[in-house]
Amino acid sequence: MESALRGVKLKELVAELLQSGLARQQGGPPPSCRSPLPVIRKATGIPHPALSNREIENMLIAEDANGRS
Repeated sequence: MESALRGVKLKELVAELLQSGLARQQGGPPPSCRSPLPVIRKATGIPHPALSNREIENMLIAEDANGRS
């Protein structure tokens, strides 16, 4: 779709994107790189384990069933 909007062939657009990506890679990380997410630690300093969406949902359902918010 981008190539149609620009009025260029898809092959030309892909080549352009590859060239700009390689040029950025040589000059360091692109400016849109995000910093890593912070690690949440308990007061004890022990990191919390990573939870899946399903585990979080189950915890919320259990809290609702117990009347807590």
